[in-house]
Parts: sequence; C-alpha cells; structure tokens
Amino acid sequence: PRPPGVVAPFVPGRQPAWSGRMVLTRSLGKHLNTQATLLHGKVQMVELALRTAAGNGGVLNISHRVPFDDLARRTPGAVLVFNVLSPHEQAQYDEYVRYFRAKMRAGVARLDEVDALYVVPPTDEASGLLKALEAAGCPSLPRNVLLGVVAATPGPTAGMAS
Repeated sequence: PRPPGVVAPFVPGRQPAWSGRMVLTRSLGKHLNTQATLLHGKVQMVELALRTAAGNGGVLNISHRVPFDDLARRTPGAVLVFNVLSPHEQAQYDEYVRYFRAKMRAGVARLDEVDALYVVPPTDEASGLLKALEAAGCPSLPRNVLLGVVAATPGPTAGMAS
C-alpha cells in the first residue's frame, strides 16, 4: 500500500490526480503559462506550489539554478510535467528549454523554508537525475518536456546544523 497522500503513478489514458495551470517566471520576467500534470508524488506538494504562487502575483519565480546532480541527491515529494498551455506559448516554452539546457542546470523556485520547485529541461545532461527519480519510485519519465520536481530547498542537507 502507498503512504497517505501519495498518488498512484500517472498512467497515460487515465485521469491524473492533479492537472492545472502554473505560471513560471525567471527573476520575475519572461512569464511562461504551462499546463502542469502531476506524474508522481503528493498532491499536497502541488497545493504548496499553488499557495506560493497565489502569494506571489500568481507566479512561481525561478530565482537561481542548481546542478542536476545536486537535485538527484534529494528525495522528490512530487514530479510534474509542464506542457505548453496554448500554441501561442510555444516560442516562450522553447526559450525556457534552450535557456536551462545551455546553463546545464535546474531552475529553482523556492516554495517555503523547506521545499522548492526545480525546473528540469529535456537534456542528456539530466539523464542521471531522471534515472535517480525513477529509482526513487517515479514512473518512466518523458525525456522531451520540462519537468518540475518538488524537493528540499538547496543548501545544507537535512540533519546538518544551520
């Protein structure tokens, strides 16, 4: 049996546990409207992201970046896939993909003192991260879209003195 609050893995053709609109920004610029779908994890983590956005003008602000291997060491609370909301958003979506690919990093939007949303581009450099997420229980993840991973914030790992 699954722990309370953990949804079954997303199965194509079945209704996801959560799907809705999320707006990402980079340093409060370059708004990207997305259709986000929970692939794995807790709906409570999505609710945390939505509450954070509601208190921040409706957006999740990506303020910095971390290496993929840093994120691979963190336990995911939720994994989402970000798709284009409309054809008009495709150019901005592609720009986000190019930006994070070029930086070879995951974008970080802090949600609270404990958790952050990491935006992961489709790139070969992130393959180790995707394998780590799948080893942690995620279903097979798509390799051609932006992914969102809710996990502990960057910085000292849990248990270290602050």
